[in-house]
Amino acid sequence: MHKIVITDRVAEKGDRNSVGGFPILAKHQAHPHCKICDAQMALFLQFDLKPEFDLSFLENSHFLAFMCPNHNDIPTVAEDFLDSAAVIPDRYWEQEEGHFTLILNPPNIEEKIGECDPFIQAKQLDFVKAEETIEDWGDPEAGISLIVGSEQGFKIGGTPSWFNYDCQANCSCGAKMKFIGQIPTDFGFTQIPNAPKQPDEFSSAEYYFLLGNQVYIMGCSSQCHEMAAIAICDN
Repeated sequence: MHKIVITDRVAEKGDRNSVGGFPILAKHQAHPHCKICDAQMALFLQFDLKPEFDLSFLENSHFLAFMCPNHNDIPTVAEDFLDSAAVIPDRYWEQEEGHFTLILNPPNIEEKIGECDPFIQAKQLDFVKAEETIEDWGDPEAGISLIVGSEQGFKIGGTPSWFNYDCQANCSCGAKMKFIGQIPTDFGFTQIPNAPKQPDEFSSAEYYFLLGNQVYIMGCSSQCHEMAAIAICDN
């Protein structure tokens, strides 16, 4: 696994690994807008899936996470997918309320660079390789397994540090949903001065992703669609 470190370096146009900054989208993609209020979504996070991350996805794919600055709430659909026997419906990424957007674009596509995000301070990311221990917090007598990674922080790869769940679902295409990374509980993204305050704010100086829950990002390992990803909140 790799820890994600937010540096003091300002993210410039063309930087691919950042909080805030300039979103790097596929040529055909528009900047996401909230389906509830039509506000332009804030860019919380973007990064390339580098070969050294050893993930179950195409190397150098590009991941982006957006959320509406006016609607700060947890996902409403992904919890239905946590049962390993659950069947994820077709185009499940369209069934959330529409206040956040996850994108995983494959490599070697035509891209464009959007305007600098007006909500979150643009900072470059570093990635630090680290080790974690893997434990089973399940109940062997009940036949329940809960495989947990010890690193509960901001990370890419490794094993999710589940509190209650262990998502084993398959994408609607049949491929396994695999772990991309996680955002820890109460993790603040520094807002740009004079940016509007976030609803249900914990801080007047930071934005929180999906109500500040511990968030696990899972994606379709076959990358059947650029939007084939889910966010799971688990506290």
